[in-house]
Amino acid sequence: MGAALRRPRSGGYAAGEATYADLAARYADVPHVHVLPTPHRVHVNWGGFSMVEATLRCLRYARGHLTGRALDFHKVTHLSSTAYPLVSNAEIRDTLASYPVDANLLEVRMKRSEPGPDSWHYFVECDDKVHRIYRMPPPSGPDVALYMSSQWWTIGRDFAHYMV
Repeated sequence: MGAALRRPRSGGYAAGEATYADLAARYADVPHVHVLPTPHRVHVNWGGFSMVEATLRCLRYARGHLTGRALDFHKVTHLSSTAYPLVSNAEIRDTLASYPVDANLLEVRMKRSEPGPDSWHYFVECDDKVHRIYRMPPPSGPDVALYMSSQWWTIGRDFAHYMV
């Protein structure tokens, strides 16, 4: 399922629209692939909140909040364009099937992350760009613990509802 519309570095929005039209036509009759209808798409800037908004719109679409028709699904998988499977579709399917249908698969690396002091900035997304506008002091104190995770996940129907 894709909600994001990224403007290509060359070719502008016309190239993005052509890609969207191609995807919508190609998957129109594929039952488990959904391309979000135009009014629900989001222009995405990498690193901006629009990435979160695109993900939430996909979940809202799946739950029927945007169209009034919920999809019949057990799991939602979120991948980015840089995620390429290193195993076969059969192995992916078998791995997912080995967990309960309502299991949520997320990666959290339980090793504390301590980014340097030059890593803390405040960004604003506007004018179809993400702008760094302020350098912040790093968070500190005994109650602050930072961990890393992956942006790729597979979640069950109930957790998708919770996220919406």
